[in-house]
Amino acid sequence: MRRLFAAEVRRALSRRVVKVAILLGLSSIAVLGVTVFLTVDADTPEENAREFLGDYREQLLEGCQFETDPSGCIERVPTVEQLSEGDGAFLSTDTDTRPHLVEFWPDDEARADGNDESLLMASSIMLLMVAVLLGASLVGGDYASRNLETLLTWEPRRLRFVAMRLAAVAVVVFFLYVAFQVLFSLVLLPSVFVKGTTEGADIAWFRHLVLMVGRTGLLVAGFGVLGASLAFLARSTAGAMGIVLAYLVGVEAILRSFQPEATNWYVISNLVPLLDPSVELDFFTRTAAGSGFLLFMYLVVVMVAAAGVFRARDLG
Repeated sequence: MRRLFAAEVRRALSRRVVKVAILLGLSSIAVLGVTVFLTVDADTPEENAREFLGDYREQLLEGCQFETDPSGCIERVPTVEQLSEGDGAFLSTDTDTRPHLVEFWPDDEARADGNDESLLMASSIMLLMVAVLLGASLVGGDYASRNLETLLTWEPRRLRFVAMRLAAVAVVVFFLYVAFQVLFSLVLLPSVFVKGTTEGADIAWFRHLVLMVGRTGLLVAGFGVLGASLAFLARSTAGAMGIVLAYLVGVEAILRSFQPEATNWYVISNLVPLLDPSVELDFFTRTAAGSGFLLFMYLVVVMVAAAGVFRARDLG
């Protein structure tokens, strides 16, 4: 079994779709890293406040030209220092546009301090569908090229073949996801160290980061297995992608509009606490652990169906 699993992993890594995904991922990471470094704002909150109040003072000065006594109006316009001591200072003193290390994936303490952006979580949402495409391609490609006959000649035990193929998809997708997030974080570090701040990034935050990347990696791997399982059922990559998109965009949206009280059972609703536990949904009462277990059970049902159909139908 280990030889079969190793062969499936090597086969997956040798596929063109995986190589293209790796190349696109590396290119995107490099472009994002350079773009963020060149365009990110390095001003401190105090500098942002002075800039805001300076712009506000310029607007006051421009308004003086419409007064009956422009020179007297100009004399009455307060300086930036005077404005910073007045009631208008509160408008911008909390503005901090510098990149924060904790913004990679803020924990509860960072969110309480106002850092609610999550760069790695945002990329994870996109990578969920990429994982479905990769998983579906690693199975659908064999149907398109008619390689299954050859593969089953080497390994005729179909259930074992399906199990090892799905396991290989899970492992490859998981490690590709983790590698992407690690590289993405590394290319953003120069922007943080040169123009930003590491305030709040303590050991507790780092543990939170590792936990969230690992947990989301398992979620992404599950979506890859989902794509592969549906490709076994649909016998094509396009069919698997069509099923996923039709359900998530169409079926679940319709169900949600007619049965909002069943939110606890919808796939998208159960993804939310796993990606962003701070978001609260109406009628939703599951914990992150409960959502993960439910999604895993859904996945097991699809996997069992795929294995059963493949054994009974294909290449018979």
